Amino acid sequence: MKKLPIIAATLAFLPFVACNKPEVVPTPTEKAELNTHFIGTINGTQIEWTKNVSGYANYSSLEYYLDTNTNVYYYKYYGGMKSDTDPKMVRVGLGSFIADPTVQAAPSIEKFKSFIQSYADPNTAPEFKNNAFFGFEVQYRDAAGDLFKSDTTVPGSYVMKDLKYSEDVNGDYMSYTCEFEATVFHKRRDTVNNIDTINKMAVIQNAVLKGWFRRE
Repeated sequence: MKKLPIIAATLAFLPFVACNKPEVVPTPTEKAELNTHFIGTINGTQIEWTKNVSGYANYSSLEYYLDTNTNVYYYKYYGGMKSDTDPKMVRVGLGSFIADPTVQAAPSIEKFKSFIQSYADPNTAPEFKNNAFFGFEVQYRDAAGDLFKSDTTVPGSYVMKDLKYSEDVNGDYMSYTCEFEATVFHKRRDTVNNIDTINKMAVIQNAVLKGWFRRE
């Protein structure tokens, strides 16, 4: 009979042991360190854009062109800076690589890395090409909202460097610094002769664009 108080005391203590669970601390959300900045001279005037100033922020997009004759998709990356309050914008384009969006929405991480890294290697870096079709392109939008593009016939120069891969819960990124110079053109369609004519041009010098591409 003397054992009963001991058993009762033991049973009474068990709920306190069971409820004493270790506190679960949530894993902090990792966020990649991504910076963006642009400085350069456009038509003799120095322009500088800083992240979160006048609405400017990094601009990254993955775009593709479908050749309806071959049913082949050609992908290209664009990176630059634009604002939600100012129409002016600058971006560079890297293209192209072949992929099929019906099979895979985004390129693999290795494809993403190797494609962009090819532009930083002097042995594989392509020349200026219209619409970044297997080449490099510069685009600029002025205060009037007109879009200017570099032209294959008037090639500029560029150096892609400081590449750094990073990732977080929101995606995969390749940070870069691109130094370039280019003459860009805003063209209009001559519907009579069915050709594009130059409406305006802009000269970009000593441009340094820092930003990042996102693997879409």
